[in-house]
Amino acid sequence: MKKLITALLTSLIILANMANAKEESFSAPLKEGDGSAKTVLAVYIDVEPEKREEFLKEMLALVAATQKEDGNLEYTLWRDYKGDNTFFLYEEYKDKDAFAKHEASDHFQHFVKRLGEIGGITLRGKVMNVESATHPNHKK
Repeated sequence: MKKLITALLTSLIILANMANAKEESFSAPLKEGDGSAKTVLAVYIDVEPEKREEFLKEMLALVAATQKEDGNLEYTLWRDYKGDNTFFLYEEYKDKDAFAKHEASDHFQHFVKRLGEIGGITLRGKVMNVESATHPNHKK
């Protein structure tokens, strides 16, 4: 029961961060579809040592499925070379709609469910809707 509550709280924190993400612009409104506006996520993941293999099995399946999604530009899992049980996930989507489709996908929903079942995993992350300050379409 404690694992389920921990997983649910973790999911709620992630969803709250996603809901609170704000669109901010350097000077002009975000122009989705012109290549200058994207949705990006940076997620730090700490895994209890005894949960590592089970987590990696599920995570690598999610990575493979997500990388095939239309609108996913990058989905890369990194391992901290100083600690076998600390990971960094970088996600990049062409726009908010692509990210929303990812969240609604069967493979993502399965992963969230499995995290709750596995337990012993802490996630810290941020979702941002961003525009490039160096993209040719950026207006100064």
